[in-house]
Amino acid sequence: MVFWLTIWTLAFCHLPLVLSWVASGVALLIVTKGFPMYQIGILSKPGRTLTVIRSEVNKGPFFEPRVYTRSLNFVHALKNNKFDAFVVVCDEFKPQNLKVIEQIKHYFPHMPIIIVAEQCSPELKIKITNYKKSIILNALTEAKDIRGILLKMINNFHVLPRLAQRYQTAQSAKIKMSDSKMHTAWVVNLAQDGACFRVFTPTFQKGDKIRIEVPLPQLQKTHILTAEVMWEKLEKMPNEAHARAQKIGVRFLDAV
Repeated sequence: MVFWLTIWTLAFCHLPLVLSWVASGVALLIVTKGFPMYQIGILSKPGRTLTVIRSEVNKGPFFEPRVYTRSLNFVHALKNNKFDAFVVVCDEFKPQNLKVIEQIKHYFPHMPIIIVAEQCSPELKIKITNYKKSIILNALTEAKDIRGILLKMINNFHVLPRLAQRYQTAQSAKIKMSDSKMHTAWVVNLAQDGACFRVFTPTFQKGDKIRIEVPLPQLQKTHILTAEVMWEKLEKMPNEAHARAQKIGVRFLDAV
């Protein structure tokens, strides 16, 4: 009895160290028991951004990154199907880069692709949403999200597009399509050129043109915008058996 009390006392006093040992053991168990190790190809020129991205990917116990600084070596590995996903790092994502992604998606339509760039036009961010499992991240502000996005894409979970820097908010709104009734909505996050809404009647589709009314009671007015639906996703609440809500991402067209 005294022996076990001593053991528990030592464990409690050194709890952080014990937890560290447990975490190390779990990570080792994951590797040794046959859990998947995903091969992640990274194409980038040498530099600080590459160092940051490789470090972020390395933090995940499921990922084995392979860095390529020469395009020919990268293409050869791609042809041999050596990747579960790949990351392209560049200073600026340009239209000619999009053409390369189009070609890759033609031959590997289900391959997850993450582009990490310091600069990218809103138009290209929108165009990349036409390709499944493809996303552009800001190298300066979104690099830390890369592991979670890789894991979601590889396992066929939906990933919300990053069309602009987003700000979390909590604001009611109303949305209307042409010749239809108003739908109650909730603003999930807001960006300079768009927003994400949760609507409780899942009827919206990509390409729909909508009218948004946001009440501003403090100013005693209603802010009205027109927008285009860029993506949509059914959403099931924790207490629901079936999805009764829908998330939509919109791009603002103009202010009324």
